[in-house]
Amino acid sequence: MNWLKLLIRCIPWIILCCLLGAGIRIAIAAGDNSFGSQAAAVAKAIYKNQQNNVKPTASTSANSSATNQEQINDIIQTLQDPQAREKLIAQLKILAQAQTITATPASPAKNQTSITLVHLSNSISQIHFGAKDLVIDFLQTKKIFLQTLHDLENSKKRNFYGILLLKCILIVGLGIAALSLSSRYIPRLYRRFIRTGHEKFLKKFRNLFILWFINLFPIAIFALVSYLLLVFFHVGEEVQWILLAWISAFIMIRLLFTLYDFIFALIQHFPNLFILNESSLSFLRNWCRLLTYLIVFGYFVLQIALYMGISLDTYDSLTKFLGFLVVLFLIVLIIRNPLRMFKTLAARRTRVGAMIDEDRIARIDVVFRFVAITYLLLLYIVWVVRADHFFWVVLKGTIFSIIIIFLAIKIAQWINRFLSREFKVTHAFRKRLPGFEGRFRRYRSILNFVLRVIVYILAIIAIFKIWGGEIYWLPDALKALLILKAIAIISIGLAAMFIWEISNSLIELSLTKRGEDLLIESGRTHTLLTVARKTILIAIVLVAGLMILSQVGVNIGPLLASAGVLGLAISLGAQKLLQDIITGFFILLENQIVVGDYVTIGDKAGTVEMISIRTVRLRDSAGVVHLIPYSSIITISNFTKEFSYALFDINIAYKENVDQVITVLRQLAVTLRKDPEFKPLILEPLDVLGLDRFADSAMVVRIRLKTKAGFQWKVAREFNRRMKQKFDELNIEIPFPHTVLFFGEKKDGEPPPGYIKATVTTQSEQE
Repeated sequence: MNWLKLLIRCIPWIILCCLLGAGIRIAIAAGDNSFGSQAAAVAKAIYKNQQNNVKPTASTSANSSATNQEQINDIIQTLQDPQAREKLIAQLKILAQAQTITATPASPAKNQTSITLVHLSNSISQIHFGAKDLVIDFLQTKKIFLQTLHDLENSKKRNFYGILLLKCILIVGLGIAALSLSSRYIPRLYRRFIRTGHEKFLKKFRNLFILWFINLFPIAIFALVSYLLLVFFHVGEEVQWILLAWISAFIMIRLLFTLYDFIFALIQHFPNLFILNESSLSFLRNWCRLLTYLIVFGYFVLQIALYMGISLDTYDSLTKFLGFLVVLFLIVLIIRNPLRMFKTLAARRTRVGAMIDEDRIARIDVVFRFVAITYLLLLYIVWVVRADHFFWVVLKGTIFSIIIIFLAIKIAQWINRFLSREFKVTHAFRKRLPGFEGRFRRYRSILNFVLRVIVYILAIIAIFKIWGGEIYWLPDALKALLILKAIAIISIGLAAMFIWEISNSLIELSLTKRGEDLLIESGRTHTLLTVARKTILIAIVLVAGLMILSQVGVNIGPLLASAGVLGLAISLGAQKLLQDIITGFFILLENQIVVGDYVTIGDKAGTVEMISIRTVRLRDSAGVVHLIPYSSIITISNFTKEFSYALFDINIAYKENVDQVITVLRQLAVTLRKDPEFKPLILEPLDVLGLDRFADSAMVVRIRLKTKAGFQWKVAREFNRRMKQKFDELNIEIPFPHTVLFFGEKKDGEPPPGYIKATVTTQSEQE
């Protein structure tokens, strides 16, 4: 950055040398009949007339008569010179065109867009005339420069140049010397304050403020010495004006530099309050100084050029070009530096040892650069188009934009926090609205997103309006109509959603009864809600859709007539479908089956998985899915309705004692009911139905256990396992089929002998 510091130090002196050269040349040529002096007089007269834009009174006429006579004489002398006359005519034509643009009233604009286009057109015209004048002024400057080189050969003019230049050097040099001498004693006090230890916040701030105030004394001494020398030495009006402008610009720059030093000292002494590190501070310090030189010296150079006689169009064009350079300078500053700032901020807010999210920092950096560059370009465009009251437009737009963005972010955060809270519902409220919690969680995220999007859209519209934007391509009546239609459509949608949720709540409330089994009621509720939701959803969608179409402007009368004809055609041609729907409605209304029941419908058995408006779906033990329409259902066998029985038909041999077997079975049932796993599943003690029948090779004893619905098979399997173990312990025979071999018989009726072949194996062979 050494080249940057060197450039910063050299800029004031380069500008001073250029301005002094131009001023001295103007002072030499003050008495000549050149085009520059006469054109300058005309330009300044027209410029003052445009600025004042008032009719002269009697008093002002008396005071300005002499000046006007001198200007007229100068113009006459200029017109006598053919070359100067042609130059002056060209200059006056350009000024006349500018006067026409300024004085000719524009046709009344229909809206703000037309006004903006007129401003843009005028700005483009001014830039065009300014560029043309700039070329003429450049050619004239070249001529003046060559004339100056020729004048240096004349000893009188060379002596005049030398004396005038010596006076300027004395004025500037003595002022700089006073500044340097007075600044030499400042570092002692500065180092004294810097050496202080860890003071409190207010004491540090007070010390830094005192240092900033002390640094203003050398600037005051420089201003006093320079202005006194400027009064003492007579250097001519033009050169004096240039020196005065340069000294004022230099003082302003030094004041700004002291302010920068104060701000950067605050940042260095209070690192916890700011997010800039040392490299970022050095970078910003150098670029702020360059930007200050560009703005201050650019402004004063343009004022000097206007005083020296450049046209108003050239002045306006150069002013806009200076603004463009400032914007370009700030864009370069934004592109180069912000990533360091965000990394420092992330490092401070991240816990020690934690990883910094580089991707997130990069995304924030891109968004920041885009917003900042867009804002700068917007400011430049507003300044170019509405430069007459640019300050108030920018001030109002910036302040209100910041307020709106801040409020939008805070409102969005409040909405997010409010809707992300965990809402606790009382038991009584849960009984009144059983499904409210689930539905609220489902809609909460959607509502959160929609509300935040609405807030951001309103903020964008408000910012757009503040900066003077309008939707001009849309008439006011049409805008109002669209807003009303949008509100009506949103209201219809919200009403449909409200009716939909109220219907769900009423269905769940009517189906959920006190004291009923939760499994049964949940299955029934799920089953009925599945069908009811589809029916209500179809009705709500149809009604809401027709209402929205009517708001859009569609005539729904023919649609309703077509719907009636379509319903009649469906009723005649889809009788089977209507039978399915009606049968299914009564099956659901009578609560014959619910989702989760194990049923037998015709020759199909399985668990009910889904009940629609016209079919029921079963899945059997092998995983096969059966879809059965309601119209084909004749009988339904439900194995899981309210409660079930585990039924046992126990075969025992004829030699066994029936009473002993029944006693053993009762003991097994008591033992099973004491098991923690099966105790809640068995509802009543063992029910012994007695000796049911005599079979071919066994006696059949029938018993049963009352269980919860759907658990009879689990209880039966466990009871059979324990019964087999107990019968084996007590040697109770369970008959099973026997096979008898018959070898035939002889003629005399005697049975034939049964020959059996015996094979003897040794122990070694067995092994």
